[in-house]
This record gives sequence, structure tokens and C-alpha cells, in this order.
Amino acid sequence: MDVCRACGQRFREGTRFCTGCGEPVGSTSSAPPYQQPAATPRRTRNQTAMWVAVAGLVAAVVGLTVLLVLRLSTAQPGPTLTGPVAQQPARVTPGGTSLVTPTTQGATEADLQRQVDADRDAAEGLVGNWVPQLSSKRLGLTVHGVTFDYSAILADFQALRARFPQSVLIRSDDYTSYQSPGYWVTVLAQTFPSADDANAWCDANGFAVEDCFAHRLSHTEGPAGSSKLR
Repeated sequence: MDVCRACGQRFREGTRFCTGCGEPVGSTSSAPPYQQPAATPRRTRNQTAMWVAVAGLVAAVVGLTVLLVLRLSTAQPGPTLTGPVAQQPARVTPGGTSLVTPTTQGATEADLQRQVDADRDAAEGLVGNWVPQLSSKRLGLTVHGVTFDYSAILADFQALRARFPQSVLIRSDDYTSYQSPGYWVTVLAQTFPSADDANAWCDANGFAVEDCFAHRLSHTEGPAGSSKLR
């Protein structure tokens, strides 16, 4: 079979005129030879469904990202805890002493010693004067049902300092006015003219009798006469 040069219609041999366009068969035409149009590629149903699914997934990811950014931008910053031990909520005994539950956050003797070193200058300025002693704890001591490890001793000091920012930590080993070594002592870095005045401060701040009393720090005097209980 032959093909019309004008329109591409097939026809049998011997046909005089194209049945498609009427062009005389075998005539010389000024038109270029007919070219079969290229087939236009079409997406299959599976391809279309796949692209729809991909577009939906992208939209979901973008939506979740925007939601997360909005939540982070409106979130309020939480409190920052510092130091080797996170301070536990304090409970107050009937006498007013702030106690904390022992923690297991891993505080060591070195952590306590660093606090003593940091407070040393302030503590040395108290030597020879009466001050309120707020706490005295050693490793393994049990007070009000709490057995103190290093973490609990440090937390006890932190709780007292939170109430009274002038509190400092000292070691009984560093002063001759203490009879027993091994105690970590919290005192108020505020001097008073007499033991009675220091004890009056303890009364005014609601401390139990056994938890707060007057003490005079010294590097030369012995324990006798260096404390006055309430």
C-alpha cells in the first residue's frame, strides 16, 4: 500500500485520488512529505496516584513542621537548676527548720569542699563574732528521719541559702571553737553583738530550739563558751 504525500492516508495501488484529502495520487505537491505525529506520552493511573500520594505526604510534613515551630516559639522557658545537686522541695518541721529529702544525684565530699572554699572569705570575716548557726550535718547523721549523705548535706545547705542568701558553709575542722571534726556547718554571715542577740534572730525566724543557736567562730579559742543554746 502507498501513502498520500499530503495527508498520510494509505491507499491501494492504482488509486487515482487520495480518499483522505482528494489530492491526486502521484501528483507533484509543494507540501513537504507527511510526517507521522509523535505520540504524546501519557501518565498511567498508577503514576498519577503515586504523585498524589507524594504531594499529600509533603503537605503533611510541612504542616507538622509549622505546628512544631509555633509551639516552640510560644513555650515558656523552665527554671534552670545549677550545681551538682538539684534542690529538692523543702519541708518545714513544726519548729520551722527547712529539711530536704536525701537525693541520689551523686554529690561528693569534693563538691561540699568547693562550696566551703567559695564561702571562705565571707566566713573568715565572722571570726571572733557571734553568729546564728543554722545547721550542722555530718555523713551518716540522721535528723528528723533523714539520713544525710553528701547530696543531702549539700541540698540542706542550698535550701537554707534559698531562704537566707547570707548563709555560708564551713567545716568544723577549720575552727578550734568546734569540738568534733567532720561536720559541715551552715552559719548566717551576719554578726551580732551578743549570743542572746544571735539567738533572738533564730527565734524571730521560727527555727526549732535544737536547729539554730548562737556560735562564735574562732581559730584560737576552744569549744568552751563558744556556743550558747536557746
